[in-house]
Amino acid sequence: MRNLAGVEDCDVTIREELEKAGIDIYSIGEPGRSEVPYTLYGGLGGKLLDEEGQAFMDRHGVAVDTIKKFVSFTFERAWYYWVVSGYVPLNIAVEMYENPNGKKDIRVA
Repeated sequence: MRNLAGVEDCDVTIREELEKAGIDIYSIGEPGRSEVPYTLYGGLGGKLLDEEGQAFMDRHGVAVDTIKKFVSFTFERAWYYWVVSGYVPLNIAVEMYENPNGKKDIRVA
């Protein structure tokens, strides 16, 4: 993965990565407060927005705390990795860790 710290047009890469993974994309309007100046955030699971709701968010942005209220997992891009927040049931976590890539790439905090 490309290091996006300080990359002004990081949203281009973020959009590509989220689309490739099939993760819903949300605009937060203003850049996040991190080394990566993103305005896009990923969300997965939970209640999907209808077209009108998504269009509103794309036009006006929305606070990340609002996104967290209606998705199961949020995806925030960091330097060269993704930070994912959300509850993962133990049986799913075990399955993820048993995957060869999961053993190498998944970290828990």
